[in-house]
Amino acid sequence: MTTTLTLEDRIQRIEDRAEISSLAVRYAMAIDAHDWAGLAALFTEEVQLDFSEAGLPAQSMTRDQFAAFSEQGLGGWGRLQHLSPNHVVDFDEQDPNSARLTSYMFAQHHTEGEPPFVMHGSYDHDVVRTPDGWKIAALTQHLFWMDNPPAAMQR
Repeated sequence: MTTTLTLEDRIQRIEDRAEISSLAVRYAMAIDAHDWAGLAALFTEEVQLDFSEAGLPAQSMTRDQFAAFSEQGLGGWGRLQHLSPNHVVDFDEQDPNSARLTSYMFAQHHTEGEPPFVMHGSYDHDVVRTPDGWKIAALTQHLFWMDNPPAAMQR
């Protein structure tokens, strides 16, 4: 069924799409800057995470727990560069306060003297509108392939 949106609704959707898309970019930039508080601020208080393709169990945690988890896993790398292109936003036609953002992932992890570890894949971000703007409520990582994965990920 096709719904007809008013001009006001269409403008709101454009603004929402831009804000939702920026979540993926801000996610990548917060990780690279080791800005764990900034990372936490992108999420709802409770977040559902699925990094099972990287060997971690799907789980629910608070945004602060996720920021601490990210710091533990990524804080030791000398340099990071996460790129997040190819954003597609699909709005829930039944709920204007809910959408899915799909984005590609190119994540480089570098430590001096070691070959870079690079992850290629995508993310599904289930996002919701909150009083503080759009936030990520669930995040699923999909891995296409990895270059030079650490030994722990090869098991």
